Amino acid sequence: MKRDKELIRKLLIEIESSDKIEGLKLDSRFTYERYGNESIVGFGPRETQPELRNRDYQLIKMAEAGLVKFKGSEKFQPEFKGGYVQLTNAGHDAIEAISDEELWKKLKSAAPKEAYDLIKGIASPAAVAAISTLMGWG
Repeated sequence: MKRDKELIRKLLIEIESSDKIEGLKLDSRFTYERYGNESIVGFGPRETQPELRNRDYQLIKMAEAGLVKFKGSEKFQPEFKGGYVQLTNAGHDAIEAISDEELWKKLKSAAPKEAYDLIKGIASPAAVAAISTLMGWG
């Protein structure tokens, strides 16, 4: 399975938008209404098994990079229902660095060294390390 940078970015932004202290609940109602009322891969009424596996894989990679943590279970399990996903401090820092659409476009199109230098100037060391891992820069 491949890393989906766009989905990871959208997941981070959506998790941040949760108004619950325990984080965002992992269930089929986890949709992206802020993105044109469409359900993005793996969430909402059009979800399919391959899409759920992709979502779960991206969440696991995000946790491995230190951007999110799971509550309600020691570790994330794809069949786990009713748990929550929260941002870590590095996750919050990462969002600050990649939420701007113009900067995101620059990061995706730049050479790895150039992108790394760009993000290094605006994000915390923990966020730089996590973003670097997710983007495949190092």
